[in-house]
Amino acid sequence: MPESTLNYIIRPPTLGDLHAVVALVNDCSIAEGGRPDETPQNLLADWNTPGFVLATNAWVATAPDGTIIGYEQVEVSDDDAHCELDGYVHPRFIGQGIGAGLLRLAEDRARAVLAISEHRQPARLRGAIAAANAGARWLFSDAGYYVVRHFWRMEIDLHAPPAPPIVPEGISIRSFVPGHDERATHATIEAAFEDHWEHAPIAFEEWSRRQIQRDDFDPTFWFLATTGDEVVGTALCYARSAGMGWVRGLGVRRSWRGRGLGLALLQQTFGAFYSHGRSTIGLGVDAQSPTGATRLYQRAGMRVTEEYETYEKKLGM
Repeated sequence: MPESTLNYIIRPPTLGDLHAVVALVNDCSIAEGGRPDETPQNLLADWNTPGFVLATNAWVATAPDGTIIGYEQVEVSDDDAHCELDGYVHPRFIGQGIGAGLLRLAEDRARAVLAISEHRQPARLRGAIAAANAGARWLFSDAGYYVVRHFWRMEIDLHAPPAPPIVPEGISIRSFVPGHDERATHATIEAAFEDHWEHAPIAFEEWSRRQIQRDDFDPTFWFLATTGDEVVGTALCYARSAGMGWVRGLGVRRSWRGRGLGLALLQQTFGAFYSHGRSTIGLGVDAQSPTGATRLYQRAGMRVTEEYETYEKKLGM
């Protein structure tokens, strides 16, 4: 591990650090060729996850002048021993052992939580990095992690109003109605994503907290495909930044696939975002998607803008 010549300090973050951590994440994204589109709302949603304690599940590294130059968080799920890591070191401070120190703290936290749980299988720690980040790749490989999956970020830039969607016969696409559609939407998402890599079912209450009870929830950008009273497809989207829309929860029930419904839902989101001043639309997708999602997005005119690698390590107790 590289020796650090910087007298940095690692401490738990506070709510007062929120905007500084967001700025750090965006600086790292820009350095990797990405967009500065992390938001306080998105990070705060992570910090408000049940079981996530800011004082024990996250850390910041600060320079002598107090500037935040590193960040790490770990979400530990003791029901399936699956831990998600997310870490950043400012580009001007890489190569000084900061990332390795933060990663060790996250692993120690995972061990501590799982040691008192009833789960007896080895924990799986996972972290996703930009494939172009050679330093992060070395860090994970040196710590015993290996690549288990590849993901893409795809985007489209609209320079004119997009064409309206061509909706399959017998299907209607309408806006989500708060207070009415939550249960049906959740059930459709669970059914649509059951084929996805390592999909873990999520209870309605937790899904609602993560997707609806957050500051950036806006039903303007949530759409449901229906036939009669049945919801058969969803597109649950967010305004990622002032000029960008973000597609999440784009899914179609298995029996309704292959009819162009996924493309119609995607085109519906393009029109909604464009009409609200967001001409760039992005999403994340499993590059090895078994449902053909990558081909769908390419047909819609989207292109790959970033590639990510998911690393995994089995953590012995």
